Amino acid sequence: MKIEKYIFALFLGILVFSCDTENNMGIPVISEFKILGYGLIGPGTVGLIERDTFVEEESITIRFTVTDEDLDIKQAVLIQKSNTIVIDPLFIDMPRQQEKSQEYIATVRAELAGNWTIEVYVIDDKGNRSNTITRNIFVDALPTFSVTYDLNGGSGTVPVDNNRYRANEIIIAASSDGFYREGGYVFDAWRVTKLINNWTFTKNAGTQFTINELGGGTPSDILLDAIWQPSIHNISYSRIGNNYTIFWEEPDVTNFICVDYFVSYEDNNSVNNSISSGRCMKGDMSFAFSLTPEVQNNAKRIRINFENYLRYPGPSADHYRTRKSFWIELE
Repeated sequence: MKIEKYIFALFLGILVFSCDTENNMGIPVISEFKILGYGLIGPGTVGLIERDTFVEEESITIRFTVTDEDLDIKQAVLIQKSNTIVIDPLFIDMPRQQEKSQEYIATVRAELAGNWTIEVYVIDDKGNRSNTITRNIFVDALPTFSVTYDLNGGSGTVPVDNNRYRANEIIIAASSDGFYREGGYVFDAWRVTKLINNWTFTKNAGTQFTINELGGGTPSDILLDAIWQPSIHNISYSRIGNNYTIFWEEPDVTNFICVDYFVSYEDNNSVNNSISSGRCMKGDMSFAFSLTPEVQNNAKRIRINFENYLRYPGPSADHYRTRKSFWIELE
């Protein structure tokens, strides 16, 4: 009788052990966990290396191996938290498992500067949860840069930008309102110079750009100084009945070539209608046109668009244009 009880107890123990082993076989396990970021892997070669320090908004790669006998890994759950902030868990659908031990890669973006903890675990199709892997990283603040303006011989109000910009934040080049340059010059664009290496770029007023888009290697503080082009100036007109004469002064430069003009009028419906066009060579500082009685009655104002052609200094035959508009308001 004692022997039978012993055999029964032994059989029951084996059965329980067998059931427990079968239940545990399908629980996923994370191993070989690494946090990676880009860095030098050899002379002049950049690749993923193990790191524990990043900068804001930098990409963080998490590489880990999961072992699951049932081949049914479903999701990875990634949590980022600091002493004061806990970001909502990130649920990452995992590719279908092909091997019992398989490597997975997840990518997140570094958050605000400070000490952070990254936690990762996985869930299989049956809802089994793996062990949780925890790693600490430090996120450094992105450097910021200043934007300064110089009128480059102009007069008036110098644009001021008191902001500090990260390398990927949008900068809007200031408008050309509020300043001028005497002597028949018109504002053309801003010359943007990276002060770390004196690389220069040209941006129109109101253009959006980032320091990263400028190229030239390492981001830095930037200077925007005005580019001026010589142009006709002191534009005026005389009128006798329906006859108009337009006058101007030429810029005092030897490379001035000619002026093209385009005359149109705007009616009460704000529709532009062409009247005439022509070209005045150097020294011809006026032109005349006439309006028909019908146009004179319907016109709200007259617009003259000028294009001033100037030749680049040196042997090149290339030329550039500056544009200017002049309005005649009609009663």
